[in-house]
Amino acid sequence: MWGRFRRQTIIAVTIPLLAACGTDSKPLGVVGHLSQSFGGAVADEPAAALVARDTLSAGGSAADAAVALYFALSATYPVAAGIGGGGVCVVYRAAANESATIDFRARPAAAGTGSALAPPGNVRGMAALHARFGRLPWPQLVQPGERLARFGNRISRALARAIAANEERLRGDEQARALFFRPDGTPLREGDRLEQVELATVLGQLRFKGAGALHNGPLARRYAGAARAIGYRLSLDALRRATPRWGEPARFSLGNHTVNTIPSTSAARLWQSLFAEGAYRSAPPDAKAAATALAALSVGKGAGGEVGVAPDRSGTTGFAVIDRAGGVVACWLSMNGPFGTGRMLPGTGVFAAASPSGSAADSASAAIVSNENTGNTFFAAAASGGPASAVALVRVAGSVLIDASPLTAALAQRRLAADPVSRTVYAEAGSADSVVAPLRERGLNIVAGGPLGRVNAIHCARGTIRDQGACRYGVDPRGFGHAVSAGQ
Repeated sequence: MWGRFRRQTIIAVTIPLLAACGTDSKPLGVVGHLSQSFGGAVADEPAAALVARDTLSAGGSAADAAVALYFALSATYPVAAGIGGGGVCVVYRAAANESATIDFRARPAAAGTGSALAPPGNVRGMAALHARFGRLPWPQLVQPGERLARFGNRISRALARAIAANEERLRGDEQARALFFRPDGTPLREGDRLEQVELATVLGQLRFKGAGALHNGPLARRYAGAARAIGYRLSLDALRRATPRWGEPARFSLGNHTVNTIPSTSAARLWQSLFAEGAYRSAPPDAKAAATALAALSVGKGAGGEVGVAPDRSGTTGFAVIDRAGGVVACWLSMNGPFGTGRMLPGTGVFAAASPSGSAADSASAAIVSNENTGNTFFAAAASGGPASAVALVRVAGSVLIDASPLTAALAQRRLAADPVSRTVYAEAGSADSVVAPLRERGLNIVAGGPLGRVNAIHCARGTIRDQGACRYGVDPRGFGHAVSAGQ
């Protein structure tokens, strides 16, 4: 009798504790394994963000969710996240107080005869991220993207706008024209269905054989042969040597917190100038944007005229993911041009990425702000949209972390961005004259322009993901992305 009562007591106590942990009867790897406080994601394309949310709900780590999000993007947002592209991610694990970067940006191709093609970096980069920080099986993370490609997905507003902005570029390639245009010759629009059977076949091989299949063996030979078929030079040796590189982030103090960001970029130099050296905090409230633009003039790089180019010609995207344990991943991806070269590799469903320029690598923007003493994470963001993305990222971070602005308000603020080559400051439409007047008085050329960068960010005011009421997930109103979290 006593034994039975003891067992019933243990069960009665244990069940509420399990419920409090947000775990129900569904096993690890099944959506619903975690039903509360499992984190969230922000990305430029809604369907991919939902894949990340489901991965977190299934008990995946932030790395798992980032990998699944990427492969979904490869099907739903090839303008910037194709299999042929590259990128870089900043990673932080609160449990081990560990930070790192994984750099899989394409390197400029070696000189030679013919047009060299940048070897793909994304797939091996995601495999390295998963191998070090993942929890769920690799096939499970590739499969959602494969399904979106094979069975089709409704084109989002984000992709529809990208197709429309690059209509002539896509129309010039026979395979792209067959995929992204209707039978009457008009480009696909929001809500149209897009099926990519050839891409699904490639993703299926990556799911079954692993990331190495794209760099060695039959699929690698097929990829290199397809490049040669459309006039590009890509050797099997170049594919084999395209490996990701682990490294340490650039670190800066921000009060009691530590900023982890991509080294040797405009964003890193802006963090140093504005926050570590105090230029942002010392500026008057109505001069923060001007202070950011002035800092960009002194630390920025790139070719003249790139900053204010509209529509966005960078072919970049950024996303951030956080899990229930405080693991965070913020990634910047690039095709080095919208839809890469605009040419598809025959039989693969993959766009050939353009060869990168030095200014493109300099604009890579992603950051995580944590407290190394407590292991808490306060802010994670990635920015895209060309050279203006670095200024956009640090401006949003300053507004949220120093000025205590709500995340939605910080993302919506009018931005300034500077072109250090031409000494020109670009101002988004609607910028107050009082904001740009001090810059004009310095003799700088002020040009009114379109959107300046896109920032997707997560802000946890108390530094802990378990306090969902204090965490905010926001996507830039200049884009058409989506923010998802537990309960959404």
